[in-house]
Amino acid sequence: MESAQHGDMTRCPLCGKETKTFRDKETEPAFCPVCLFPLRANVAIPLGDSNLLKYIEISRHRMVILFWAAYDTNSMTFLELFDDTAAVMESTTVLVKMDVAMNPEMKRNFSIQMLPTLVVTEHGREINRVLGSLTRFELERLIETGGV
Repeated sequence: MESAQHGDMTRCPLCGKETKTFRDKETEPAFCPVCLFPLRANVAIPLGDSNLLKYIEISRHRMVILFWAAYDTNSMTFLELFDDTAAVMESTTVLVKMDVAMNPEMKRNFSIQMLPTLVVTEHGREINRVLGSLTRFELERLIETGGV
């Protein structure tokens, strides 16, 4: 068994704790040792039925959740823009994505009727919802301000 790799000090975008990150292998994603949120620089984090609500509840920052599905052409096009925007924006807003085909419980829980759907949360509660695709400018404004 390989020993754990020690990383630099990292501030978790979700819980705000600054800690050292550990991972078993260089190819494994790093996780916050406090809240177990995946730490991936410059990418929207994929979440599932088992952890989305927990992370919404403990988030100390605004969170933008993209609900999408691979079978939906509009979702796939917007997913690419969402990931590209996450890669270039420096923001305290946490960007996550949820494949509703793989996570039907959250689709029901959030009453997702149209894809793509963006849900914005702050302090554990929904503050905004956007149905359908946005332009890059609108998406950046949503990430920064919580509204379009």
